[in-house]
Formats: sequence, structure tokens, C-alpha cells
Amino acid sequence: VKISKKATLEKIDEHLVDKALDTAEIINGRIVSFFQYAEGIARTPILRDKTYSRLDIARFLEAEAKIDKDMQLLAFVDVDGISQLANGKSYNCKDREWFLTAISGTNFISSPYISRTDESLIITIAVPIYDDFKNIIGVLMCDISGMWLSDRTKDIVVGESGVCYVIDELGVTIADPDI
Repeated sequence: VKISKKATLEKIDEHLVDKALDTAEIINGRIVSFFQYAEGIARTPILRDKTYSRLDIARFLEAEAKIDKDMQLLAFVDVDGISQLANGKSYNCKDREWFLTAISGTNFISSPYISRTDESLIITIAVPIYDDFKNIIGVLMCDISGMWLSDRTKDIVVGESGVCYVIDELGVTIADPDI
């Protein structure tokens, strides 16, 4: 009985690790697809053409953001960390982790957090914007619903009734079917 119990528990442990890895791959795929979407917008000629004003770019990105229901804000941030929105307001973002990461050439996704501007729950995704010579000329910042990750994991079931949740590197739950 003890040997049988031990073998069963080992199989269960092995299966759970495999299931966790499979689930992580599914979630990673969904995040990667959003990065690809953002990178596609970052390649839009208007963002790289210096003849357009910052206000023209902001208006273009505002219109793009309205296409996706999860998108709350799309913004171009120049290499100095300055972003101008379609309403004419400018923001200095040079101290933000997402800006510092993306301006160095690495895509960034945050854990959900409370926005400084409107106190909504958001996730920030940022990707570098390159010119035709592969030089970084700015950052495309996307604020999406803070529920985006939870919404993308609701359909993942473990076993017959288990749910999927995601924790960040600090151990904080950042996605769960029970909001």
C-alpha cells in the first residue's frame, strides 16, 4: 500500500508539473500575440516619419486604441521619455520601468496596477519603436484593461474543476477567475 501510494503521488506530481508547463505555454502564447500586435502598430509609418507632428501621431494612436475593446491608451513616447496625448497633454515617462525597459530594446509587460491618471486597474505593455536603420526612436506604450490576463486565463481548466491563476515574481496573484 505504501509503495502504491508513493508511486501514485509521484505520478500526480509529475502530471501537475506537466500541466503547469502546458498552461504556462498557453498563457505565454497569448502574451506573445499581444506583443506581436503592438509591434505591428510600432512599425506603422506615421510613428517613424518625422514630418508628422506629435499631435498627429497621438490622434492616430487614439483612433487605433478605439479598435480594441481592451485597449485603454496607446501612446508614442520619444527617447527623452515625453509623450503627448490627443487631448494635448504631455507626460514625462522617463522614470517608468516600462519606458526604461523598452527604450533599451526589450519588450515589457507589467503586472496589473492602479493607474496614476484615472485610478483604473491597468496592465502596461511597451515595445521599442525602430527607424529604418534599426535605431530605437521611441517606445509604443499600451495601457490595457487590468483584467486582460484574468480574461485570457478563464477558459483554462485543470482537471475537471481546477482553475488557472497566475502569480508574478513577487508571489502576488495577478490573474484569477475570481477577480
